[in-house]
Amino acid sequence: MLAPGGTFVTQQVDGRDLTVNAALGGPPHEDSAWRPEPAAAALAAAGLEVSWRCEFTTVFHDAGALVLFLRVLPWQVPGFDTDAYGDRLRALHEEMERGRPLRATARRFALVAHRR
Repeated sequence: MLAPGGTFVTQQVDGRDLTVNAALGGPPHEDSAWRPEPAAAALAAAGLEVSWRCEFTTVFHDAGALVLFLRVLPWQVPGFDTDAYGDRLRALHEEMERGRPLRATARRFALVAHRR
């Protein structure tokens, strides 16, 4: 329950989520319907006015950072294992060494809404 004049701040994970799955040849995320538009619409239906929203981009400059990221967030690529993805990780590493980082749209979004 938000008092009149109150502010609601949230960060959400877009159902399409991070494009790193495609770069690794991993499984896509399945909840592709959850995006900023329906989230903002749900807030508006609850009587809130969305005043700010933003999407984020993640850039990986080395394969080690990508591996660490995937170990910290095991839901990103379920069953991620460096041996299973070794060939693709090596190929990504070579691209990164050539100055071509992996740019992945994080597909996370933030919304700020106010109670009217």
